[in-house]
This record gives sequence, structure tokens and C-alpha cells, in this order.
Amino acid sequence: MKKEEYSEKCSEKKLSGFTLIELIVVIAIIGILASIIVPNMIGHMESAYNAADAENARIICSTIQAEAMYESNFEVFTKNPWIYQVGGQQADDHGYIYVDKNEVRVSSYRIAELLQEQGFITSASQYSRHGGAVVKDENNIEIAHEYVYRRPVCSRMLCKSNKTWYRYQVNICYRDGTIKFTYSAVSKTGEIKNDTNMSSTNNTIDRGASQKFAEKAGLGEADLYTSLGDNSTP
Repeated sequence: MKKEEYSEKCSEKKLSGFTLIELIVVIAIIGILASIIVPNMIGHMESAYNAADAENARIICSTIQAEAMYESNFEVFTKNPWIYQVGGQQADDHGYIYVDKNEVRVSSYRIAELLQEQGFITSASQYSRHGGAVVKDENNIEIAHEYVYRRPVCSRMLCKSNKTWYRYQVNICYRDGTIKFTYSAVSKTGEIKNDTNMSSTNNTIDRGASQKFAEKAGLGEADLYTSLGDNSTP
């Protein structure tokens, strides 16, 4: 075969490209690979997000634990500005750091200052609003009042997990003469109305998600009673 004829045949073969059957086979193979790889990638990403949220909680608890030893009034960590009594229900008294996809809420300005020191919020003074009652000590000094922070002020702190939980709360309790930490978390599939007398029945609870969060975070235990308030909106 002459060189020119061979080259012409090769060119024709190259120009012919994939047949329809070949194209379908390639697409099918890509689809099969994607169905295997994508779920694994999502699972690994969720595990990484879980670890990041748990690490943030660990840092917060360690910081408060260290600061409480030198704080003259440790109630700035353990008082709840939302304590009330309605229909015989008494809210569980505890300080908190609430975290969801859009905002961070803390039960005192002192806690906000610690979050700023750790780089979780850019400035304690840049809160978007107040919430709850102002709780003061015997010297008329504020010890509890909710401070709410929204992005970009709290962007580093926002909840990263999507499935295992999508919002959580670190609870700071004063029990048995010492400060103890508990965790409340909820997933979209396990979130139910609170069925205890420890918090408002309008709030939600998820014992499974709380347990998973506690196992990953350490330094505390799952709170099987304290529930979370309303989820924020974008």
C-alpha cells in the first residue's frame, strides 16, 4: 500500500470518531464510576466536617475550663438568660454556645470575648442583636444576656456538618460543685419536639445526634434533656 493511501485511510479512521455504541459504553462506565466514587467522597467530607465541629467544641470547653479557675464570678459561664417558668416547666440553668449554619449565640458577653480570643468570632462587640433577659449578680453586674453573631463575624465558627448534625450547642453547667460540659445536637432526620421538662417544648431534641457529637468532642457528655431553640434563617 502506498504511503499516501495509508495516510488517507488513517485520516478517515480518525475523523470517524466514536460510534454511538462506543459513546454509550463510555458514558455508562463514567456513570458507574461516579456512583461509586461520589458517595465515598461525600462520606469522607462529612467525617471531616464532623471532626472540625468537634474540635471547635473541644477548644471552647478547654478554654472555659481554664478561664473558670481564675474568673471571680464563674456564673458568667453557667447562667441562662432564657430561664422562665410556664405551665410548670422550669428551664435547665446552663450557659451555652449555640452554633448553626448562619449564626452563633452565646449566653454571656464573657463567653463571646473568649470566642474572640480563640479566633472563632472577629469581634465580641459586633453582635447583631440581644436576646433573653439581662441576668445580673448581687452587685448589679451583668452575668448573662444572649449575644448573637452572624456571618462574616462568626464565619469560622459556623456548623460545618450537614448530615450527622446540622446545628449543635455546647452547654456549660454548674453541677456537683464544679463546671461540667454537655452537648446537644440535632440532625434533620432525627430532630423532634422536646419531650422533657428541662426546656421549652417548642424546642427540639435529637438524642442520637447528641450522643455522636459527644463521642467525637470529648470533655463532656451528651445532654439527653436540654434541647435547642429555633434554627436561624439565612
